[in-house]
Amino acid sequence: MLQYTIQHLCFTGTLKAEKKRVAAHARDPRIVTRLLLTCVKGATPTTRAERYALDLFQTGADTSLGQLRGKFKKQDTDFELFK
Repeated sequence: MLQYTIQHLCFTGTLKAEKKRVAAHARDPRIVTRLLLTCVKGATPTTRAERYALDLFQTGADTSLGQLRGKFKKQDTDFELFK
């Protein structure tokens, strides 16, 4: 369900999705193409699910899918907040 919420936020323009060429890792300078999600300024969530999903992003900062997965694993997963 979180995946669908993030997709919805991309479709509505709350999250901006774009592919960029970036370094693979801080220790690996190899250039790779990554899908990066950015929360736009002034984003206002309308539901608890959207608020939960937007809390995973910093406004104006690019977040890769790997970083998003890491944040989700570290975050206190209170699924009642998402529902």
